[in-house]
Amino acid sequence: MRDSIPESFTEAPGVKFPSTVAWMGGSISTREPVYLPGSIQPISLTTAGAVRTKQTNVTPVYAPSLLTNSTTSPSNLFVIESGPTKQTILRAIIINFSGTQTTAGIRTISFTRTTTASVGGVFVPSRYDNGDANFSGIFRALPSVLGTLDQGVGFDVDFFVPATITAAFAPIVVDFTLGGSIKGLVIPIGTSNGILVRDSGAPGATNLSLVLIFTEE
Repeated sequence: MRDSIPESFTEAPGVKFPSTVAWMGGSISTREPVYLPGSIQPISLTTAGAVRTKQTNVTPVYAPSLLTNSTTSPSNLFVIESGPTKQTILRAIIINFSGTQTTAGIRTISFTRTTTASVGGVFVPSRYDNGDANFSGIFRALPSVLGTLDQGVGFDVDFFVPATITAAFAPIVVDFTLGGSIKGLVIPIGTSNGILVRDSGAPGATNLSLVLIFTEE
């Protein structure tokens, strides 16, 4: 029986461990998590928040960005296709700026799997560490021809877009790994396997700025 928290675990930001823990045959008293103002936190797996194991991550991270001049209709922003020997994991999307549109409203970023290679828009995505190898797959921005579309991934990202900017925009961070507790969006090995990132668009929509964060292993 242990009467203290094991050293291999740490508290998630803004979350306190239960004040009373009975490791065997007892109950756990929990408190609601408290987050700092302005922070965006993933949905917790427990009332007390997610508990993560300490680790050193040496996986190369790729973070391409895009600023669109016009997405007045549904627009294919990115296609990520895995390399021949590694799977790709989409870990997060950051909306740096929503842009504006004629009538304020909700727009949607959707994610759809592709089962054949797309065409056009190939470029080398930027890396967090220039010492890392380039992405072994194929990254496409504004592809000219889409591969065969398969099923969606089960969720979309919705965000509000104003008609005019009246205040500073706070970037929206969507973490597909829930703080490292789940895998993220996995694209299997092989360039025939991909994910399309698509903007639903709206009349007058312009200046959407976003970043994708993904790894391969």
